[in-house]
Amino acid sequence: MISEHEIERFKVIVVLPSERVRKTETGDSSFIEIPEGKSLKHIKDSNKLSHYLKGDLDNIVLKAMHKDPSRRYGSVEQFSEDIKIHLIGLPVIAQKDTTGYRLSKFIQRHKVGFVSSIVFLLFMIVSIIAIAWQANVASNERDNAKIEADKFERVNKFLQNMLSSVDLKDLNHLRVERISVRFVFRNI
Repeated sequence: MISEHEIERFKVIVVLPSERVRKTETGDSSFIEIPEGKSLKHIKDSNKLSHYLKGDLDNIVLKAMHKDPSRRYGSVEQFSEDIKIHLIGLPVIAQKDTTGYRLSKFIQRHKVGFVSSIVFLLFMIVSIIAIAWQANVASNERDNAKIEADKFERVNKFLQNMLSSVDLKDLNHLRVERISVRFVFRNI
């Protein structure tokens, strides 16, 4: 029979790479410091390094070390390929395949295109709102112009009726060569 001490000795504690980096910075002596590789030299802060390692790399390590052999990588080539895929920025096999995960990987790979698409979309929305607002302003101005045109037409008809109601025979004896509107209004 195996003693408790032996069971403890054979227990494997899985520490995620992102957690391991964070704990070495705090001075936990049970963890070995990870030497800075060429690709990670630009990251000096352990929190930034931890953030970089969190996610895909954690999942790659967990998949490689999974207790169930059927859930591990089938070969070293698959493991290596998953790391290469991660470095390129594509979705890895070890990560759960969700739409949000694929979208975040797509955005990470195509930041400029994504940002320009969002800016273009916002520009289009603002343009549509501005066009609708201007259409409303133009419609109000058209309605005001119709009202003013109707007023003008009514005043014009009124003046024509007024001027046509004046009898020229009555005015003939005044020998007025020019009849002004003031004169017509005074005599009405």
